[in-house]
Amino acid sequence: MKFKLFFIVLALLTLGTLLIYSLISHSYQLSLESKVHYYLGDYDKAYKMAKEAHNEDKYNRMAATVMTQSNLALEYVNYIRQAKEYKKRIKEISQKRFVEKADRIRIKFMCDIIIERYVKLTPTVVIDEALKDEALNVYKEFQKIHEQVTDAL
Repeated sequence: MKFKLFFIVLALLTLGTLLIYSLISHSYQLSLESKVHYYLGDYDKAYKMAKEAHNEDKYNRMAATVMTQSNLALEYVNYIRQAKEYKKRIKEISQKRFVEKADRIRIKFMCDIIIERYVKLTPTVVIDEALKDEALNVYKEFQKIHEQVTDAL
């Protein structure tokens, strides 16, 4: 009986010490804050804070994990951002009275870039489903545009 009580007390003391350390350690405070920013969708800030926390303490696994997750999410965000920029350019070109062959080729190249970049995105379960769905929708949209432009060439 005393033996069990001793291990329970020892386990509680160990957990308490770890909790106090994580609350006192600046690195763990930063990693907790970066995790909050990650869940709020501010991946850039989450990455920067997690990297700072990891630089302070190389053994901070939470910071390393959030840094990796944020980096993967930023790949998707940058992909979507570039696709929106290309879509805007394509819209400007297509509003011309006459779309020349050079413009169609330019649109085709933009579509090729977006389609190829989607294939290179890292598929993972840690990325927000909405972000993955948006990237997939962008990919499908650019595939349709690519088909239309290819048929017109």
